[in-house]
Amino acid sequence: MGWGAYAMTRRDFMQQQWRELLPMIETGVIKPSIGATYPMDGFGQALVDMDNRLTLGKSIVRVRG
Repeated sequence: MGWGAYAMTRRDFMQQQWRELLPMIETGVIKPSIGATYPMDGFGQALVDMDNRLTLGKSIVRVRG
């Protein structure tokens, strides 16, 4: 069983994980690797880049300026 299948069979698992991770991200204890940032109108390109395995780390799509 993969991680996604495990998480989807447990009610509120993702919310629980996020509640534990968010304070660590906000205080800088953990720093996610950001590989690319796209404007909202570049969302399609972000998907293409991920599909083509051109990104490393997290891909960010800005929904606000």
